[in-house]
Amino acid sequence: MPDVIADERLAEHAAQLGQHLLRGCEELKAETRGRGLIIGIDGDNAELAARVNQMRERGAVIGRTGRDNNVLKIRPPLVFQPEHVEVLERI
Repeated sequence: MPDVIADERLAEHAAQLGQHLLRGCEELKAETRGRGLIIGIDGDNAELAARVNQMRERGAVIGRTGRDNNVLKIRPPLVFQPEHVEVLERI
C-alpha cells in the first residue's frame, strides 16, 4: 500500500505553505502562530471580525475558538497551494 503522505511529501508541503501563510497574516497586526497549515490569530476587534466574515463568504475554512472566542483558526486542506495563499491574502 503506498504511503501518500511520504510519497507526496505532504508534511514538508504543509510546513512550507504554513510559513508562507503566516507571513501573509502579519498585516493583521495581531499575535499569529501556527504549525504547518494550522494557523491561530489572536485578536478581538471589529476589523478582524469583518475580515473573518469576508473570508468565510469566499470559502475560506476559518473559524473562531479560544476561551474568549477571540482566536481565529485557519485550517486549510492539504491540497492547499501557494496560489491559494495569495487568494486568501487578497480577501
